This record gives sequence, structure tokens and C-alpha cells, in this order.
Amino acid sequence: MSMTAIYALMPEEGQLTLEQESLDSAALIPGRVLVEAETTVISPGTELSVFTAATPGVRQPGKWNAYPFRPGYGLVGRVVATGEGVQHLSAGTRVFCFGKHASHQIINTTSLKPMTKLFPIPEDFPADPGVMLRMALVALTGPQVSEVDPGDTVAVFGLGMVGNLAAQLYKAAGAHVIGLDTIPQRCEIARQCGIETVLDVPPEEQVAAIHALTDGKGAQITVEAVGHSAVMPNCAAACADFGQVVLLGRRVRRMLLISPLPYAKFTCAG
Repeated sequence: MSMTAIYALMPEEGQLTLEQESLDSAALIPGRVLVEAETTVISPGTELSVFTAATPGVRQPGKWNAYPFRPGYGLVGRVVATGEGVQHLSAGTRVFCFGKHASHQIINTTSLKPMTKLFPIPEDFPADPGVMLRMALVALTGPQVSEVDPGDTVAVFGLGMVGNLAAQLYKAAGAHVIGLDTIPQRCEIARQCGIETVLDVPPEEQVAAIHALTDGKGAQITVEAVGHSAVMPNCAAACADFGQVVLLGRRVRRMLLISPLPYAKFTCAG
């Protein structure tokens, strides 16, 4: 069966278009799966950085983010058809995956990369919170790579979706969490999610506020969950001696590798 798929495309910096292509479910090669989207989630960090050309590689052919770029971060949808050799999925199966922003797309399940895997989900699992699993997986890398112990103080800079979820995960691990953001609404949402200590202060006051709450020692772990290198100095300054700075933002990685700061362990988790 042939169908017309609509997909998002970034042809150049600051441009987003909707394009069409024809897909044929009867012509799937082995290991391929045709998926129809219910909903997708946008990454305001990774995808926006490509849209604005803030991330390296957008004008280098062959790079993962080179223009023209098909954006996509996470998807909840349904399998329409499968090629030969696909054993764990069948037509009609509801799935979560790292899909593109497209009405229909073909995914190669033979790759070992996580972004090509499709995970069955229950029929009664709502699509909107389901697709947010993608952001939760980013947040989860923070506690996974941290040497967090019960009672540690963890300061999370940035309380958007990723930072909020990371703060909740650190709290579940037994840490005392301090959440920081300059947007009052995000701070209020974090409080509603159970983060008791939330600081709505400007960046130039954040480090002093954390030291005031920790008797001048700083936090054992600080987490950059904004996705911007400008936040990194505060993370380092607010970290206790021999503590750990976790960077969940992709765009800070190269700066970290060029000029790591002393006395703290830096971990890139984005």
C-alpha cells in the first residue's frame, strides 16, 4: 500500500518546512518497520541548536546534523507494516521510539544504535506522557553517571523538562536537591513535583545562595540542565571541593574538554 508521508525539514539555518514523500508498505526490505505517528516531542536543546546553527556541523556534509536536516527526538505511534525478519513487532503494535517529526516513517531495526529501536507500549498508555519518556531518558543519565549517596546535596541548574525530571530522580536516590531557575513558573512546577528547595534568583546570585544553604561547602553534585555553556561557571563555583559537575547539555561538551577546572570531577551526560 502506497501512502503520502508528511515530514519536517530544516533546509537551512532558521528555516523549517513541511515536505512530502511517498512510502510503500509492501516494499519494505528485511528489518524495516513502517510507523505511523500519534505524537512527537521536540527537544528545545538539541533541535533548537540545529535550527539556529548553534551546534557545529550543520554546514558540513555527512555530519549527523548537516542541512538539510530532518528533525526528530521521540515518537509514540503504531506499526503499520514490517519487513521480513522483524519478530518482536507486528502491524498494529503501539510503540515508543526515537522517531522523526513525520506522519509516517521507515525505521531500520537492524542497527545496534538505541535511536533505531522500537519499544512496545500498552494501548491505554496516554501518548503525551508516553512520548516524554524521551526527555526522561536524558534526565536519567544524570543520576546514572553520578556518584550520588543518600544525604548528598545536589544542585540542579535549569528546571525545564529535563532538569525537573533529573531533580526528581536525584531526590528519589536520597539526595537533598536544590533546584534553580530564573523563570518563576518553572520553579513553581518543580515545587509541585516535590522539590522542596527551589531558588528563583538571577544567575549572579545563584552561587552565593547555594553556599548559604550548605554552610559555605557547596553541593556535592551540580547539574547543568540548561544546555548552554554560560551556566557551567556557576555549576563549577557552586560545587564542593572534589565534588562532581554533571553536564546534561550537548553544547557545553567541547568547552569542557578544552578547559576542565580543577578540584571537581566533570561528567558529560548529554
